[in-house]
Amino acid sequence: MQKNYYDLHESLPNAGWSPGCTSCGVLPIVNQVEGDWIDAFEGRSAFAALGTTQNSTLGSRPFVESMCHDRWTAQPGWLGAPHFEEPVMAITFEGTYGLGPDGVSWNTTDDYRQMGREMGMAMFDHFDLSVSLTASAIPYGSSCGGVALNGFLTPTGGGSHFASLVATNGTPNTFVIWLVGWQQAAVPLPSPWAGCTLYATLDATAAGALDGFGAAILPLSMPAASGLEAFVQAFTLDLTLTSGDSSNGLKLQNNY
Repeated sequence: MQKNYYDLHESLPNAGWSPGCTSCGVLPIVNQVEGDWIDAFEGRSAFAALGTTQNSTLGSRPFVESMCHDRWTAQPGWLGAPHFEEPVMAITFEGTYGLGPDGVSWNTTDDYRQMGREMGMAMFDHFDLSVSLTASAIPYGSSCGGVALNGFLTPTGGGSHFASLVATNGTPNTFVIWLVGWQQAAVPLPSPWAGCTLYATLDATAAGALDGFGAAILPLSMPAASGLEAFVQAFTLDLTLTSGDSSNGLKLQNNY
């Protein structure tokens, strides 16, 4: 039986859960964490968002989903006194052996490599790893043609940061043009980006190519300058120079 897209298996919540039960789901807090993870994953991956979420009662407790719940989260003193730990959960992800992200052609190993990168981005969101940073990378506007732009910041000391700007979901092996501006904009673009929007002023550019997975990375250094702001956008262009897509905008800012 062919299934076109992936499945996630979310455990059913059970406020009356007790040790020794079978087919009785999990504590509601674990179901909530599972739901938060699903939202983060689908928010990062267009392929994942095409899938479905199945409900599971965890009828067999030896599986890792049950063990993470039963041996840690549900143990007395884990969530409350004296330990006050976070809930532990595992969740089943089943990949597709049918149609790929375009809904027409069969999936490929490249599709799954792309999903792996997006899963890493979703973990960044799920664990809110940006909280400790003193700078932000904030998406704005919308993509034109599906190219997505995200930024990941690493502190390098003294208030400076290293920014990895990642364009994904583009057409593999096409040109990419990076634009960095000091002001935000909203200007309609002509051909070959007709119908797209310019989201930053034209202050600096860089050029490169998307890899075989339709992705590219632009490394930038953010100096320790109070109130620093920069606006970035990625543009793709096919080999004939006649058709292109554009990403959303990305605002980089120091939060001090």
